[in-house]
Amino acid sequence: MIRRRWAAITIGVSALLFFSCAAARMLGENAGKVLETFTVGAFQYRVAVAPCVRGTCPVTVDLLKNGRRVDRKTLPQAAATGDFERQPIDPAWTGWLSGKEPQLRVWNSGYENGYLGVLARPVRLGWPEMAHTGLLATQLSGFDHLHRDHVLYVIDRGRLKKAWSFSESGYPMSSAVFPVMTGKDHFLLFRQEWSGFPQSDEEPDWQRIYLLSWRAEGKKIDAVQLPTEEFPLYAVVAGFHPNVPSAREAAKRMKCAEGVDLRVLATEHYPQLAGNGVSNGKALLGNLFFTREEARKYRDELKRCTPATDAETIPLSVGSAREWESGAALR
Repeated sequence: MIRRRWAAITIGVSALLFFSCAAARMLGENAGKVLETFTVGAFQYRVAVAPCVRGTCPVTVDLLKNGRRVDRKTLPQAAATGDFERQPIDPAWTGWLSGKEPQLRVWNSGYENGYLGVLARPVRLGWPEMAHTGLLATQLSGFDHLHRDHVLYVIDRGRLKKAWSFSESGYPMSSAVFPVMTGKDHFLLFRQEWSGFPQSDEEPDWQRIYLLSWRAEGKKIDAVQLPTEEFPLYAVVAGFHPNVPSAREAAKRMKCAEGVDLRVLATEHYPQLAGNGVSNGKALLGNLFFTREEARKYRDELKRCTPATDAETIPLSVGSAREWESGAALR
């Protein structure tokens, strides 16, 4: 009789522990605040804010299958509060990103130096026949000095794999990543920019532009710095100047609509310009674009500036840009 009672007690305790552990696992999977969920076939990417610990609230990317979490990764930046509000994208995310996709909405949390924004998007990668849908997450933090982190996750053998990432080295750098298509192929375009002004009137701005392409065999990203023979860039030039300070002065005199970014770039960084009668040591006022259509729209905007300018578009192909330290730029 006593043995039967102990057996019953043991079974009851074991059952209680089992269900308690199961409940704890479910609570652990569902704890925190879910921001967004994106369905990709049998899987779902879920972006969530984990419970805060001593004022630190990690932002996570979960991979779900049939509603159950099978993997989790933590994004580089944590929030100071778990209260997030979804709002339209702000130009602080860089004009390139807000201009390319003005319909985007981001999750915002905190204020000023305690601010953190999260933008998560499913992105198509590769050819339609071998396309993969990854999750691109960008975080923007700060107030006076902004900092951005970009992470691309893909699904590899039922788990999350970080296929590519970039973290800005600091102010005054800015960066943006957005999807582009050439023919039927899906890519990501990654832009890095550094502004020499207002820190210095002597230093030019610089830009590095990369095409991120999907390699289905190894489920990895290849980063190619542009321009190449297959993928040229288009320089829209509002004018050439003998040096950077004179180009800066010309930019100050031009009054253009909001969102028209005038950059001062050193011609020595773009050797192919020499074929257009431009020598090294000069500075150009204008900007760089991935497509001819983008370049055309920018030229039309420059015509509306005061004083108006009749800018020219110069294609830049392979060998037209100096080999930057691409290994240091990507990590």
